[in-house]
Amino acid sequence: MATKANIFLDKGSDFTTTIDVVNSANAAVNMAAYTVTSTIKASYTNAQVNSTSTSNLSFTADGYSNGSVILSLTDTQTGYLQDNKRYIYDVKVVTGTTTTKLIEGVLQSNPSTT
Repeated sequence: MATKANIFLDKGSDFTTTIDVVNSANAAVNMAAYTVTSTIKASYTNAQVNSTSTSNLSFTADGYSNGSVILSLTDTQTGYLQDNKRYIYDVKVVTGTTTTKLIEGVLQSNPSTT
């Protein structure tokens, strides 16, 4: 089962967060051996992130040998999000033919004053 984590970000700003992945012995997992994918959607049934979008957004996601997965969005990407709206997201890792959901949750887009 995936870990649940909510994300709060400012619309129109760059966003980066790091997920540290460990095994049951609390040792770092070599995430460079995995392909990392992600999706941000308005709801489970609606991929549109705003009224003019026809698809969902995704984090730029990179895995590293030290057990870290870094997720990021540019200021342009967060600018597509609607003010004070909640989105859903998930991050999956793939190795060979096995896909595992690593983390999922709600992404809250907060308006920016500038």
